[in-house]
Amino acid sequence: MDNKFLLLYSFENLEGMMERGYKWYQTEEELVEDIEDMKEYIKDFTVNDAIEILQLREIETKCKI
Repeated sequence: MDNKFLLLYSFENLEGMMERGYKWYQTEEELVEDIEDMKEYIKDFTVNDAIEILQLREIETKCKI
């Protein structure tokens, strides 16, 4: 797993509507740097969650899409 830090965020778009997004990062330093940058140029930028993924495993499902 290359990217193990997940950022969930929200912000106000140009039409005044709230939008949500997510980004993956390889290091905590990249995550922190990007948060600082986004706080400077995105109106009402809010960090909803910043998560470090410590373990990954495959989950089998029986439903088909």
